[in-house]
Amino acid sequence: MSPKRSPHDLFDRLYKCISLPTESAKKLKDIRRAVYDELAPETAIEQFIVREIVMVMVDVERHHRFRAAILRSAFLPALQNLLEPTSPFAGAITDPIVHCYFTSADARKDVESRLAGVGLRGSDIEAEAFRIRFHVLESLQKQLAADETRLRLLLRSLQQFRDQSATKAVVAPSISPVAVSETSIHQGAPR
Repeated sequence: MSPKRSPHDLFDRLYKCISLPTESAKKLKDIRRAVYDELAPETAIEQFIVREIVMVMVDVERHHRFRAAILRSAFLPALQNLLEPTSPFAGAITDPIVHCYFTSADARKDVESRLAGVGLRGSDIEAEAFRIRFHVLESLQKQLAADETRLRLLLRSLQQFRDQSATKAVVAPSISPVAVSETSIHQGAPR
């Protein structure tokens, strides 16, 4: 006998979060499993809400990762921008220095020396990278805020649905079979 599958496995295999090339499909599956285990959806509506919660949580994780990647992608142009004023040829010879900055200790010292010559430090490279990618980061931050709001709304919806379901189960009158005679049925009928 094969082990019993959880009710969400089949549906999730058809409609699952698509992993990006840099993501681990196992990590996404672990997140999904942990959320399903914690929230334990019992009805089709609960499963739908929990699936949406998982998808939003994965997006939030991605946005946090993207933020760091966006800043790293701006590091090279930021370094070029800051070194340009230190070059007599308007930045033409800074390109090789910038590329070596990440791999050579000597190039790193040369860059730090040039930056110090114009009153800058290594932290100014990060600030310039942020300035270069500000609009992209701002857009990403807005999307992250929207996703976090959606996550809270979905969690609240799940709780409200469960509260309403529990209330209906408690308030619903219990109907018990009662012996009804034919005369009692006809007594209330209009003539």
